[in-house]
Amino acid sequence: GPVVTKLTSVQAVYDFMHSRNQSRFGLSTIMAVGFFSQHDDIEEDDYEDFLEVAKDLQSNEDIYFGVVTNKAVVKHFKANKTIDRTPSLVIFGEDEQYHSINMDELYGERSSMKDWLLKQAVPLVGKMTPLNFALYEKLNMPMLMMFLDLSEEMHSGAPGRIVGGRSGGILNEVLLDEMRAAAKEHVDRILFVYLDGTLYEDQMRSL
Repeated sequence: GPVVTKLTSVQAVYDFMHSRNQSRFGLSTIMAVGFFSQHDDIEEDDYEDFLEVAKDLQSNEDIYFGVVTNKAVVKHFKANKTIDRTPSLVIFGEDEQYHSINMDELYGERSSMKDWLLKQAVPLVGKMTPLNFALYEKLNMPMLMMFLDLSEEMHSGAPGRIVGGRSGGILNEVLLDEMRAAAKEHVDRILFVYLDGTLYEDQMRSL
């Protein structure tokens, strides 16, 4: 699809944000929307930066981008306190809450728009695959890995939401719930992931 989806109404923004709850998306999917009230004037540089980051991250399977340039739509999201000014960036992800940041806060030695988005795209406990390995690698943080028997992963009736099957006779979701509890305490210091222990049996043994 397009690098960025243009959202021209308030309802279109809500529909885009909440589309992540569709079964075709995984738990780690985030929807990112850039808000600009003067994208062709004083906010042009920020707007171009946003499009460039979206293009750069287009291959990431967990991040989808939308953009708002309609002033009436921007005004609505200012009025309900989703944003306080433009240009700003809003994400809707795993915790199903809106998180916003003003783009002028993303420039400096310690942060960037891309770095902030990559960090937000990492779920509390995510499944590591060849497609997202590079994302985790870029974060350069210690990692705790749980290898599971995922042969029954998709037999739960809720693909992408609940991990079916058992490992060592224990439900995978029970094991992952324990891991999520630990992850909440160490989210800023350690990355928590689970992998297919059958598919990556050799790597599991070597680790």
